[in-house]
Amino acid sequence: MNLINNITTGFFTAALLSTGINTAQTSDAVTEILNTRNKTIEEIERICDSAPTRNKCYTSELRLLFANLTQKDPATYIPSNEELKFYQQDMDKQLSGDCHSSKGCDLTRTQILLYSDVSKNGQNLSIWLLEETKGNERIYSFIGASKISSGYPDPKPRKPANETKFATGTGVYTTNPNITGAIGYRAEGTKNKNGIRGFWERGNRVYDVGPMKTKRAWNGENMEIRFMIHSTDPMLEAKFWSQASQGCLRIPKTINRFLEYSWALDAGYDSAIERSKGAIRVNALGLLWRNPRFSPISGSLLVIGNSDTILASSSL
Repeated sequence: MNLINNITTGFFTAALLSTGINTAQTSDAVTEILNTRNKTIEEIERICDSAPTRNKCYTSELRLLFANLTQKDPATYIPSNEELKFYQQDMDKQLSGDCHSSKGCDLTRTQILLYSDVSKNGQNLSIWLLEETKGNERIYSFIGASKISSGYPDPKPRKPANETKFATGTGVYTTNPNITGAIGYRAEGTKNKNGIRGFWERGNRVYDVGPMKTKRAWNGENMEIRFMIHSTDPMLEAKFWSQASQGCLRIPKTINRFLEYSWALDAGYDSAIERSKGAIRVNALGLLWRNPRFSPISGSLLVIGNSDTILASSSL
């Protein structure tokens, strides 16, 4: 496989102008998010439509979008070359071995991919573009990464039992609603009894990745939990880089916005709206509003791995 392409920074200076993001405040947070999403998609498509190499253009524009959304976010993470190499190789290995039609996989097309490292030594989420496939070789380009929190393998039972935390399982997962039968939803921005907004601000996407198989750490019991990707209250963002969730991936608001504006996890929503009937279609339209925009590089795949093996091998 081809190693990481051109992690350049020269195009990070145009702020949000190139991607057409509107920073004006409106009274309706969801309308603001959806309008910005549609404008961003349209603008990137316009810019890259006439580019001599469309996939290189997509990579550049996605890096620009990522840089400007995260430029003031302390959770932004720069993986080492060793980590980037491991992430790409592990992602490629897992996709080659565990990516099939039941997960909506089509690795022959250009698309955004997510990789999450859930090592106990630090968790992060990295964003990639699968630019090209040549025979058995896939060419990936790194877009950006952020510190997150993954599941905590709770060593003892808790009361009530539904508060038990779980480790985040490794493997290949999809957000394609035609595969999972789930749409996800938007945060209401409400507080719990401790004054914490678990999904943070109103309008933030909560991505439903369907069931995840895991075990209770304290008795080894096989369990199945509902796996989500979502932003979280700033009080809990202080725990990024540690295993602190109940099994889900907690991400910064900036990454939540990037995933929305870049259509990173929305592959399949277009066909769900066009061809599905009943609840899936209604819920997808409710989530993405009228006249939602989609892109041919939209993705739906998340690969979860564990880089503990890097430290294990380096200590030998």
